[in-house]
Amino acid sequence: MAARKLAGPKAKATANARAVLGEELGGLGVRGSWDGQARWHGDRVGEDDQDREPQSRRPAELGERFGLTTRIMNIANGRRLVDTPRRKYDSLKRATQALETRAEIARAARKLFVEQGWAATTVRDVAREAGVSVPTVYSVYVNKTGLALAVADAADLSADGPRMVEELESETSPARQLAAMIGYDRRLYERSGEVIVPLREAGRVDPELAGVHSEGRRRGDQTRRQVFSGWSDMRMDVETAIDVYAALCNIDVYLTLINERGWSPDRVEQWWNEVLTRELLLVDGQP
Repeated sequence: MAARKLAGPKAKATANARAVLGEELGGLGVRGSWDGQARWHGDRVGEDDQDREPQSRRPAELGERFGLTTRIMNIANGRRLVDTPRRKYDSLKRATQALETRAEIARAARKLFVEQGWAATTVRDVAREAGVSVPTVYSVYVNKTGLALAVADAADLSADGPRMVEELESETSPARQLAAMIGYDRRLYERSGEVIVPLREAGRVDPELAGVHSEGRRRGDQTRRQVFSGWSDMRMDVETAIDVYAALCNIDVYLTLINERGWSPDRVEQWWNEVLTRELLLVDGQP
């Protein structure tokens, strides 16, 4: 069957598209040229095709094999471009897939940061663990620090901050409000303690990560300052109370009691409630 001849602007567009496609193929290690039948004649010279078998393929076949631009392939193949109707939920599906990709990359980063440490983990390691390409990781999180920031944000979310806020607003008793803040910290350390420590250590060499750790502490102090300021039956001033809380209820104390002393998370939370209530609040019957 004779090749269909193209004329005018369409022929020019087709020729230009084939030139672009040829450049893309060249960048992938494919050498060759187009013939009059809109077929590419050449060979693959990449590392995965050691025999370098000659190939004769149409643009669509090349694109399927090498992941090239669909629009360029269609023009190079002499097809008329027609805007296909978009499905009703296409944008929602793409957004969901993008979120899933972000989540998978963040999970992979968290796993490797915990297992290997911040310094030993590379973006390529994360991409391999997540099953995505290195450029995908960069396009989503920009760099390694961006990955760590995402892991830190996920740690905060795991502790269920809205639950703490709801409990603080619904309770008027200082002891119950104290229990709400302690419950948040217990959930944070229980669910994300394994990643908080390596990220804190990474902050010693990465100023941006150091800022993240400092900001997390600042937000925690601000929450306690706001809550403590509404209490009238405290044993000390607000700023000292914030210091005492931070000295007792922190990730290092939690991990020591859990990992070295064999305590359960419930026991740690109960002890924090008992000791901080005793230290911070004036309780009837206590000196």
